[in-house]
Amino acid sequence: MAEKKAYLSFSLGPVQSFIATARTVRDLWSGSYLLSWLTAHAAVSVYEMSKGEAQFIEPDIQKNPIFKFTLDKSQKKPTESEIELLLIPTIPNRFIVEVDAVQADTVRKQIEQAVNEEWKKISDTVRNFLKGKWDNEYPKWDEQWDKQIKHCWDVQISVLPVCDGDVELAKKIGFSKDENDLFKARMFLLGQLNAAQKQIRYYPPHEEKDCNRPKCALCGERSQEIPQGISKDKWKETAKLTADRGERLQTKDCFCAVELVKRFAWAHYFSEEQFKCEPHKRRVWDTYTIAAFGWLKKLIPGEKSIFDWVVKCENWNGTWLSWKSPGSHDKDEYEDCPETVFDKIKGLRKTAKEKKFPEQPPSYYAILMLDGDSMGEKLISADEKKRKEISKKLTSFAMNDVPKVVKKHLGQLIYAGGDDVLAMLPCETALICSRDISSKFGGLEPGFTLSGGIAVVHVKHDLQDALDIARKAEKEAKNAGRNRLALSIVKRSGAPKTAIIGWNQIEKFNALLRKFSDEKASDRWLYQLAEKWNTLEQDFHMLNCEFFRLLKHSEKAPKKEAKSFWEEITKEPTEQRRNALILMEHASFLARNKKED
Repeated sequence: MAEKKAYLSFSLGPVQSFIATARTVRDLWSGSYLLSWLTAHAAVSVYEMSKGEAQFIEPDIQKNPIFKFTLDKSQKKPTESEIELLLIPTIPNRFIVEVDAVQADTVRKQIEQAVNEEWKKISDTVRNFLKGKWDNEYPKWDEQWDKQIKHCWDVQISVLPVCDGDVELAKKIGFSKDENDLFKARMFLLGQLNAAQKQIRYYPPHEEKDCNRPKCALCGERSQEIPQGISKDKWKETAKLTADRGERLQTKDCFCAVELVKRFAWAHYFSEEQFKCEPHKRRVWDTYTIAAFGWLKKLIPGEKSIFDWVVKCENWNGTWLSWKSPGSHDKDEYEDCPETVFDKIKGLRKTAKEKKFPEQPPSYYAILMLDGDSMGEKLISADEKKRKEISKKLTSFAMNDVPKVVKKHLGQLIYAGGDDVLAMLPCETALICSRDISSKFGGLEPGFTLSGGIAVVHVKHDLQDALDIARKAEKEAKNAGRNRLALSIVKRSGAPKTAIIGWNQIEKFNALLRKFSDEKASDRWLYQLAEKWNTLEQDFHMLNCEFFRLLKHSEKAPKKEAKSFWEEITKEPTEQRRNALILMEHASFLARNKKED
């Protein structure tokens, strides 16, 4: 690097709104993957301009499979094992890098160009695919496409030049002139510069003012970029034309350009043009399949065989597990289940009946969100060497620890970016999985903790709403003191009900849950206690007496486990007693998580 240097901060947004506007789990994964992919292209542009000398402060990106693939211009087809690693979105949407101060403005422009050019390549591929299906009959279906695509991203780049005056400036804002403190001061100033830029950013219109098209069924902001003015029956046929390489539009999928790109990017850009593989190499399971994996594990021994059994059917659809016959479904929304596959499903039901298991899989699954506690403060207080060390550990955690733990617990990882995790799991493994990830994170550095939120929802629950419930649960865990988990359960006929649990309390919670799994176990005493709650909650002695009285007189209650869990949770102040009751109700519900239409 040249003597005069600068610190450059890059961030790509929007994140939450871009990822969360998803109708299917595959759309959700696609949004996460596009963020990682475009950030990799931004980082590669910096790396190439510096001729490989750019020093990334965070994240430790240079060993990341997506970064390495983007950097490699040989266009070599990745191997099976390489594809598996490439398909995990593990690059956060931001980075900080040290650059030559003289080149900083050029680097900024190069980054923006790299992101915009790659995004245009992806969107053009999807657009050309759809044009081939729709142009002959509906030549102007995409009239707002260019503007929607051009103004999709908010690229934020801040540059802080390093100069001699930084020493005096550092002193004025509370840092010493020590070299290590000087680095901390610069990172603090770079953060302030980012915050200031976000306050004054300009949002250009994403389509023409006189556009009168209906709004996108997902984002609700941009207009629909599909054929207009056709009947419902005609749109059904037009949507079906998009069925190719494992993806299609359903009748309700009236999307804008951005959401259309998310739906078809994997099938027609990534798998076909970039990785040159069959579309089914991306194993992103639907909510029905995720909910069923625990059930499948009991009937198909061996973790690998469970996934292989599902993968053997190239166009697998988890809804088939709930059908009474191959034709008992909405033919507009779902493909027919092949007879050979349905015969296997019937065989599983027969085996379940013989083993006295439920004959159909559960209809609830869990969304898990985890986030590091006070990570901004920890990074700001670290000198350059320590910050890079933390960055390496966070990268390893995201790339190695999280995928292994989620897979072990039969989950679907959506992304793992540093200290930020989103995954979907069967209900029976979600809490243990979250605890194991928290334990791995805590082992990175003294004082490192995670807060998490779990939303347990029905497989038919709106995915955007389910993600919002999980996000709110995570915030509740943060607000409750951090380093804990908030468990929110949404029954089909009610609002979310949330309770907080410490990581060290999950084992006792699971012991109670296992006891409730016995069909003979009773939870009636819990609801009897709930009916008396308003009268007793202010007098802990009376509440305690009534809890143990009801427990004692319930012949089929899991007495030992309920007593142990109650005593553990109610060590806390008064408000935690209600929390304890909700957690026990949650344990009972999760244990009885059976088929529900």
